[in-house]
Amino acid sequence: ERIARKVAEQIPNGSTLFIDIGTTPEAVAHALLNHSNLRIVTNNLNVANTLMVKEDFRIILAGGELRSRDGGIIGEATLDFISQFRLDFGILGISGIDSDGSLLEFDYHEVRTKRAIIENSRHVMLVVDHSKFG
Repeated sequence: ERIARKVAEQIPNGSTLFIDIGTTPEAVAHALLNHSNLRIVTNNLNVANTLMVKEDFRIILAGGELRSRDGGIIGEATLDFISQFRLDFGILGISGIDSDGSLLEFDYHEVRTKRAIIENSRHVMLVVDHSKFG
């Protein structure tokens, strides 16, 4: 929750952002509820459900294959979708960070999705908690 608040503080009202799959990105979505006039692109059904209560937010949900275990939307259609946007901020989660600093992701589709988000975002924020290090 503290991480999410710190990230939300960096996002100006009126921004366009991508919020990724994961529990920490979902916490960021909750922390953004006090903002106004955001345009949020996401491949996370939970993020869309959280933010849709804000009438001044524009929520744009990626197409693709819905993963029932976490509400993530993945696949080729998701990649094509992301490439259509130029975003102010990309908010990314990750499965882990190795002891040498390497980012770890265990799903091939998510690796490609994260790469597309990075390529299409002016600023990228990697949101992780202590459980991801090791």
